[in-house]
Amino acid sequence: MPPPWRTATREERSTPRHEIDKGTFEQHVRFFNQGAVIFKENDDGSEMFIIIQGIVEIRKSTGQSSSKILTTLQKGDMFGEMAIIEKQPRSASAIAVQPTGCWCSTRSSTRT
Repeated sequence: MPPPWRTATREERSTPRHEIDKGTFEQHVRFFNQGAVIFKENDDGSEMFIIIQGIVEIRKSTGQSSSKILTTLQKGDMFGEMAIIEKQPRSASAIAVQPTGCWCSTRSSTRT
């Protein structure tokens, strides 16, 4: 299945799937400038993100003014979900390496 922001091929259109209307999708998109902190380590984790454009680094603090890059994420990657699943503070920080757009879902919108 293609991500909801990409036009489906003929084969993909014939496969049943859950649809997200454009208005609902756009209400959940957030943009971050280069260098913006998306969330900080130890913040309350009430949102998860899927990258629709850009690059995000996940960093873990190693001291008062230093950090280690744990991973670098790109278009299609998801992050921030562990804080929702575990109901714990963020275990690392997320930083936009370049201008980045993310689809954002809150804890309350993920309940079924």
